[in-house]
Amino acid sequence: MRLRPPPWHSRDLGLSTREIEVLRYLAERASRLVTRDELLQAVWGFRDVPLTRSVDICIARLRRKIEDDPHRPVYLRTAHGTGYVLTTLAES
Repeated sequence: MRLRPPPWHSRDLGLSTREIEVLRYLAERASRLVTRDELLQAVWGFRDVPLTRSVDICIARLRRKIEDDPHRPVYLRTAHGTGYVLTTLAES
């Protein structure tokens, strides 16, 4: 199987520092479910997890930048009610 680069590999996406941190965290755990709570603790630095939409908002922004159709994500998928999975190129 031949791997292809992601569609965003050769362009400047204008990612914020937080978006880079989230994408890096998910990439290090590619194909694995990462919960919202885990992201809030690891990336945002919360010890106690607050009720917030920060993760969802950041994911939505990332999808607008990396997905061809952010409403039908291929790379950054939702595990409804739980968290997110960054798929590998072989899985997409």
